[in-house]
Order: sequence, then C-alpha cells, then structure tokens
Amino acid sequence: MRPDGLPIWTSDVMPGHLHDITCAHQLDVTGALYWAASQLDLPTLADIGYQGAGQGIHTPHKQPTDGKKLAPDNRAYNRCLRTLRAQGERGFATLTGR
Repeated sequence: MRPDGLPIWTSDVMPGHLHDITCAHQLDVTGALYWAASQLDLPTLADIGYQGAGQGIHTPHKQPTDGKKLAPDNRAYNRCLRTLRAQGERGFATLTGR
C-alpha cells in the first residue's frame, strides 16, 4: 500500500491453503521487497505471516511459548509496528470492500 492507503499492486488469487510467505516467494514479491529495502531504504512492515521473510521485512515479535510476557521493548516495537501498518490495513479493507 502507498502511504495514503491505496494499493500499489495486487496479485492474482492464490490457493487458500498456501501460507502468506509461500505466496510471496512464488510471486517473487520478497525479491522486490529486499530490493526496496536495500536500494531505496524502504523497509516493509508486515504481519506475523511474514515471520522469517528476511532482511528489510519487519514483523511483530511473537509471544514467548513459555507463557511469559514479551519484554517491554518488544511490546513497544509491536505497538509501533501496528500503528505504522494501520494505513496499509485500511487499504486492504478498501480492497475487500469492508
């Protein structure tokens, strides 16, 4: 999404059983995102479905599996990431007609 919340690009529909990151790899979206991060200093703000996608793709920290709370700095990072991603989520809502 652009900063104003409008989409830059959409792909064709992918099978529903495929994970987000699998679709991104198949469509070589991750390659474009790596390039944008390295050449344009334009990082990607992604959701948890892109965990482990690589350099330049920022995802939230997961809750620890041992039941403990996230560290305060990780909670602050997640809060900032959610705030920054809000416009993209608004654009997605526009696309889906919600």
